[in-house]
Order: sequence, then structure tokens, then C-alpha cells
Amino acid sequence: MTDAPAPLRFGLLGAGRIAAKLAAAMSRTAGVTAAAIGSRDPARAAAFAARHGVPVAGSYEEVVASPDVDVVYLALPPHLHLEWGRRAAEAGKAVLCEKPLAPTAADAEALAAACRAAGVALIDGTQWTRSPRADAFWSALGGGELGELTRVTAAFSFHADGWEADEHRLDPTRGGGVLLDLGWYCVHAALWAFDADPVHVACSLTRETHAAGAVDVAASGLLTFPGGRTAGFDVSYRTAWRNWIEFAGPAGSLVCDDFTRPRDPAKVRHFRHDRRGDASRVELPGFDPQAEFLTRVAAAIRAGGDEEGLKLALRTQSVLDRLREAAG
Repeated sequence: MTDAPAPLRFGLLGAGRIAAKLAAAMSRTAGVTAAAIGSRDPARAAAFAARHGVPVAGSYEEVVASPDVDVVYLALPPHLHLEWGRRAAEAGKAVLCEKPLAPTAADAEALAAACRAAGVALIDGTQWTRSPRADAFWSALGGGELGELTRVTAAFSFHADGWEADEHRLDPTRGGGVLLDLGWYCVHAALWAFDADPVHVACSLTRETHAAGAVDVAASGLLTFPGGRTAGFDVSYRTAWRNWIEFAGPAGSLVCDDFTRPRDPAKVRHFRHDRRGDASRVELPGFDPQAEFLTRVAAAIRAGGDEEGLKLALRTQSVLDRLREAAG
């Protein structure tokens, strides 16, 4: 009987909402543990550590240098990902990076290059594609249930009220904007489903001016793929909650109205429409989305990385750059 490997020890950089969710998930996931939390504010790091049972609280520098950390999780604003991802790689740590990998494709490529040069894994933080439901979607798409996939349509929005003045998602100098944020999921999903890059893109952005400058708060785009296949998306910080995706072909479609994360993880479902539009409900076994994600991340890191996932993340960054350029 082979003993289970020691848990991968994660050092979290950033003590905000996203880090808190993942720290909580680590406490219920075998094979991983939250070993340290880093913040620029010592009091905030200490409070986070006490709240989530993390044994060590310190600065970013201390977490990255710690011999008790195997993986550095970047829960920081996008403009800090390259700097701290590079530092983590140089310290011999694998890197789990929240999406987007960086504000631009060039910075994302630089981060990937730093990790390759150091011989460490770089994993992007897109969770939904690393789940049993995405596996079921992929099986349906590959199994011909819809015929040849011709169209992907996605929408992701919420009405962002009550954000504090220092909210990085409204700061263009820190990698803010809805296209890089919610748009990431929609573009990533289209590239994942078609397994190809678009030959043409179009995009319209709605911008608002905040303290740090003009930033996009709504975006709509069209991606045209080889063979006339298309994907459309709509994302916004100024519209009510929507989180749906449709995969369509000549024989039918799959529709999911909570695609990035099941609203009820115990009752995971989507809908199958036939060519006439008649719908049936497809139910899947329940699962813990974040625990499932962490389990797959840990397995990928132990195997040396997830090269296909990284390629998809870098392609997503490239298309987001193209969309931003197309919008003018």
C-alpha cells in the first residue's frame, strides 16, 4: 500500500474575497493546505490567518521565500501577477494565478516564460472548465449530440453597486475592466469549445471614468472561427446577474444558466434542446466546485503542470488583446 503524498502547501498572496473563498475550500479538500497568507497590511494578514486557520501570516516577500510553501496562489490585482509570479517561480514555487494571467498577452507570456525557465508549473485560476460538468459538456460536444458545433453564446453580468473607491476592477492601471474580468470566462469558453482561435473579432465597449481613468464596464463581442463558426458574448457590471452559456449545432443545443459555478452544487443541471427547441433537463451528480478545482490543480502540479490549460489561458489573453484593439 502506497502512502498518500504530503499535502501541497499553498501560500496565498492577497487577503481579499477570492483568497478567502479558496482558503475555505482548502480546509475541505484532501491533498492541499493553506500554509501561509501574505498581505501588505500585517494586521489584515493576521486577521485572515485567524479567521481561516492559516498557520503563518506575513508579507508577500515572506510567503514567497518560505520553505514551508510549495505553491504560491496569486489572489492579487492583475497588474501584480507578473512581478509576484516571477518572484515565486524564481523561488522554486509552482504558481496558481487568478484570471486574467496579466493585463496584456505580452505580460502573460512573460509570466509563462518565467515559470518555464524556473521549471515550475503555472496554472490559471479558471475553475469551471476543471469540473465534472465541463467534462459532461465536452463529452456531449465531442460525441456529436449537437452535430458539428457552430455557435457558442455566453453572458456574464452583475450590477456592481457598493464597490469601494479602491476597487481594482474599476482601475485601468491595475488591470481593471469588465472585458478582462467577466469577458475572460466567455472568451475562454469559446476557445475551449471550438478548440481553435478566431480569424476575426469585433467588440464594443462601454466605458466610465473613475478616479484612475476610463474603464470598460460593459462589453459585447463577436468571434468568427474557421468554417464560419461564431461565438458571441455580452458582459457587464451594470446589468442584473446573468451567468449562462449556450452551445449550439444543427442537431440541438446545450444551455446552462449558471455555467461558471452551480448555484446549488447539490443539484447540478443544464438543459438539452433538440432541433425543434423542445427541452429536457439534464441532471448531474452534485460536487463541490472549488474542492474539485483544487484537487485537479494539485494533480496537475504534481504531474509537472497543465500545458494544455496554460496554452488555452495564453490564447485567451491574446484574443482579449485583439478585442480591446478592435473596440478602439
